[in-house]
Amino acid sequence: PITLPSNSDRLDRCLETMVEGFRTVIGRLPEQPAAISFAFPGPADYPRGIIGGYLPNFPSFRDGVALKDFLEERFGIPTFINNDGDLYAYGEALAGALPEINVEEGVSIRAVKRLYAEYAGVDDDTLDPKAIFEIAEGERPGDADAARRAFARFGEVAGDAMATAVTLIDGLIVIGGGITAARKYILPSLLAEMRGSLHTFSGETLPRVQMKVYDLDDATQFAAFAQGDSRRIKVYGSDREIVYDPQKRIGVMTSHIGASRAISLGAYAFALNSIDRDAR
Repeated sequence: PITLPSNSDRLDRCLETMVEGFRTVIGRLPEQPAAISFAFPGPADYPRGIIGGYLPNFPSFRDGVALKDFLEERFGIPTFINNDGDLYAYGEALAGALPEINVEEGVSIRAVKRLYAEYAGVDDDTLDPKAIFEIAEGERPGDADAARRAFARFGEVAGDAMATAVTLIDGLIVIGGGITAARKYILPSLLAEMRGSLHTFSGETLPRVQMKVYDLDDATQFAAFAQGDSRRIKVYGSDREIVYDPQKRIGVMTSHIGASRAISLGAYAFALNSIDRDAR
């Protein structure tokens, strides 16, 4: 690391210090860099690389500084500036905590293979989830109970992740991919996890999620999800009534169009939106 004083109260000296720092870094590299990418502490127009606004740590930047353009002119290479907190989270996701504690270790093809091998006490890399499903169905030699347990554990971990996600966003959960062939082994534990309970220190029991969780592939549950829990309530201070649905709910379903088609449609729509945006 190279540590230099920020000189943040004097814009000219602060920018000179940045240039000095990057020149020192470049001088230590075995070849010319393709770009400069670094973090800045505070709010800014990061896509355009303009730093400005109320910045207690950088008072000389308050009127706005086109830092990206300044550095690109000095060094002749692309410059990218992002918020330090955002880059921290991105770095942890790529190479820090997330790879060490990753849901994909429990919700992925390799997870099903690993769990089956563990439960069945075998070491066979040729067994993919399709083969393990066939074992669960009794269509292929192997430990059927271990195969079913592997898919059930997959569902449990997926349900835990989904229960966390739905506390942050409101939307349907649609499960896609070849793994959905084993739906009958996955969904029961997934739904059970989402419908589970939490316990407070005082001994109080709370539902894992506030919403009622419905299996939308089940016709009866779909009808109940669509119907909700409508009731009429009076408008305070008048004789008028309005219809109110107090039920919070979320639906879980497997893809009806298939993962490949959904991805293709997503790519098509993304391209159209990008072309329209560029045209404007």
